[in-house]
Amino acid sequence: MRGALYSLWLGGFTLLAGAGCQITSTTHAPAEGTTHQRGKAVVPPGDVLEVYYPVPFVSPPNLTTQSTFDDCSVLEQKPDHFRIKNPNPFSREVTWEARGVPITAVSTPTVQIGVGTPPPAPTARKEERTEFANGAK
Repeated sequence: MRGALYSLWLGGFTLLAGAGCQITSTTHAPAEGTTHQRGKAVVPPGDVLEVYYPVPFVSPPNLTTQSTFDDCSVLEQKPDHFRIKNPNPFSREVTWEARGVPITAVSTPTVQIGVGTPPPAPTARKEERTEFANGAK
């Protein structure tokens, strides 16, 4: 009985020690400016895990997740990471894929000062005078 309890304890410890993330690949399609990133994460039982993308996106990417029973749910999604919850009493390995525009592919707009033709200078107004019938001005 003592050996069985030790084995159960050791097995549970192994599951918790394996919790974390593993990135399997990142591909970049320069013609389209999009990135396809995928990886695996082990979500501990009854816990929430934050998974960070290797290369952040400009906005939250198109994210798909898959696990054995598809019972883990994405709670929050940001351009640099997402949060996933495992409501089960056992850990789950989740495979994820994200597609979007990486933050490194965005170029900042160039501001050019003093380029082009300047606007025309204001013209001097001619002073108008009113003449009266008696010759006074």
